[in-house]
Amino acid sequence: MSVTEYHARYFAMELIRRIASNNLPISEEYLAKRQKWLMQMTKFALKDKAEFHDDGVSFTLKHSDSDDILPGLYRIGNNDPDAHVYSVQHPLAQSILKDFIEKRLPMAEIVFRYTGTPKTSILEKYIGRSGILKAGMVSIESFEAEDHIVFASRTDEGDVLTEEECRCLFSLNGEVKEKLKTRLDTFWVTGPYCKQEHRVIRGVDERNTTFLVEEMEKLCEDQDGIENKKKELISKLRQMLNQVVESTTIITIRWFIVEDFSGKDMQ
Repeated sequence: MSVTEYHARYFAMELIRRIASNNLPISEEYLAKRQKWLMQMTKFALKDKAEFHDDGVSFTLKHSDSDDILPGLYRIGNNDPDAHVYSVQHPLAQSILKDFIEKRLPMAEIVFRYTGTPKTSILEKYIGRSGILKAGMVSIESFEAEDHIVFASRTDEGDVLTEEECRCLFSLNGEVKEKLKTRLDTFWVTGPYCKQEHRVIRGVDERNTTFLVEEMEKLCEDQDGIENKKKELISKLRQMLNQVVESTTIITIRWFIVEDFSGKDMQ
């Protein structure tokens, strides 16, 4: 896959995203995606410093500038006693994640190549078209710390992309056509972006309120240990009232989708 630094930034957003534990269990498919994102991001970051192997889960780090990160063979999974176990928590991955999240990326024009696979078929209607995309992270500190990636994208003709379509863009091969020296006009995606932010925050508020109501109902039914439960509920209520929301825009691009990188559809 042809990965740009904007792909890598999106993968980093997905990898650092904290998911509330009361959400549905994480599926095997999602875990496989995380593994793929981790390797693609790492491959982009270490393209001159490591040799990546054909199995898709291992690489050999040629040299390191940090005492915490040793050269040698790295592999996702712990089935090789001769390899360093590579995961999101490893110091090497943490260093790469930090660099991608903190690095300031300019707005850019990116050409995505449509692959025609079943997983990308929802983008077929956008071949030969272009638009604006804005993506960011909404971090909420309440009962639990959780993060949500918010998207807004609109074609030049005015069609609004769904969240699934926005995510799917970053599964396509891409090339940076140009890094822009002037800011993109994001007026048409700012409104939808703010709506998505509010939807996320409202959803967390509703979930927290439902939790509190259910816990209060249990308290009324069960008098055992009532004082401790009251203290716990009061603590939860304070956390809810003192909820902290931080929103950060991380990616803003103008996109094009073509069937190849010949440039004929990029005018």
